Amino acid sequence: MIAGAAIALVGVFLPWATRSGRSRNGLDRFSWLDGFTFYSIDSPGTFVIIGAVIMLGLGIAIVAAGRVLAVAIIGIVSGALGIVGGLIEVGLIASFADSENASLGVGVILQPIAPIISLIGAIIATATRRTST
Repeated sequence: MIAGAAIALVGVFLPWATRSGRSRNGLDRFSWLDGFTFYSIDSPGTFVIIGAVIMLGLGIAIVAAGRVLAVAIIGIVSGALGIVGGLIEVGLIASFADSENASLGVGVILQPIAPIISLIGAIIATATRRTST
């Protein structure tokens, strides 16, 4: 869970889209015209930072308190929501990249991958039995 959160946080600061040598990361503004519709997303990485900090806290709670079923279940739900959010971000930034003749950057590609790692960690934490001594 902690590794997925760390990857998501790092991904926010890596390039999300690059055009003509100028790259934008998750804290920049993305504005584009698609047909007759104008789209503008201001700092989409803010949501990633909030979600990653929550997942980081859940991961630390799992490590510090041992296997806590409720925390692991919240981690599973958070991981699943993070995957959906990451896929939405990839779709939006891909739309931006298509309309602006830009290329997708590694930062946005990491956004649906990081929650998958966190989700796997939460599932492992749920499945692992704590042994009594």
